[in-house]
Amino acid sequence: MRSRFLSLVAFAVCWIALPLEATSLWMANDVEVRRVELANVSADVRVPIANVVGLAATRDGGAFAVAKERLIRIDVDGILNASVDVGAMGYGPPSLLAAEVGENGVWVATHGNMLIRIDADGNVDAGAALPGRPQALAIAADRTVWALGAGSFGITRPR
Repeated sequence: MRSRFLSLVAFAVCWIALPLEATSLWMANDVEVRRVELANVSADVRVPIANVVGLAATRDGGAFAVAKERLIRIDVDGILNASVDVGAMGYGPPSLLAAEVGENGVWVATHGNMLIRIDADGNVDAGAALPGRPQALAIAADRTVWALGAGSFGITRPR
């Protein structure tokens, strides 16, 4: 047990994401994304994705990762399902992401001050312009997006 704990500590965690019904924990460092089963603290899945700058767990046990200008959907078993080049869409590179509570989609804020929703298949299906670059994002159960910026916050319901 002690060696498993030490291996988790030695992982040099940069990002951690828990799904709503937390049976596993997603972590990322500079070379891989890893899912750890909480019941027995064993490394369940390792996915070689470098330079992850954001991670969000989804309701179904999977996760979304942001690496450079790409948003990558990882299934619960570690299979890379969808990859979206957000930067190439003209929105700017992704800066923040937050997973929806009741869906398997994710909201992404970009350096171009855009907020976009990307579904589990990698399709952009909603969006809005932001007045500035947010520093934090949160998604309510009714899909209301809360964005915190420098000295201000906003609430939006993009369609």
